Amino acid sequence: MRIWLVALLLGACTLQPPGGRDPEVPIGATTRFEPARFAGTWVVRQGLAGQPVPGALQVSEVDPAGFTWRENGRDVPARITGTGRFTLGAGPGSRREVWVLWIDDGFRTAALGNPDGSLGLILDRQPAGGEDRIAAARAIMEFNGYDPAKLVDVTE
Repeated sequence: MRIWLVALLLGACTLQPPGGRDPEVPIGATTRFEPARFAGTWVVRQGLAGQPVPGALQVSEVDPAGFTWRENGRDVPARITGTGRFTLGAGPGSRREVWVLWIDDGFRTAALGNPDGSLGLILDRQPAGGEDRIAAARAIMEFNGYDPAKLVDVTE
């Protein structure tokens, strides 16, 4: 009986939450997010291992209610749902919640995620450089419950 209990406890220690973040860790969106300053081209520098990651994003047609998010050649409506938060997609079952966890003062680097951990991206305006900002974005991702070992480079 004791061996079974020990095995059960050891097995519980190795359980990993689904997605890229620990749902027990609180997550927060930045109050610094400004949709108009977020507009433009973004390069995805890091993303969650094993998840499809677009190489580049384009944010355009910004208005107070939302903007257009262009990913993999496809325009997706983005509706602002709160400070630093927006929802991608319009139809039932096609919506994806996005939280801007951090963005630097110059709006050059951003960390995006969501509470369930199904999304984790580090974006930058350039495909290379800004390692200090990328490191800061990774630290913010970790603070919000993401496993930094699951964030992988997606640009060359």
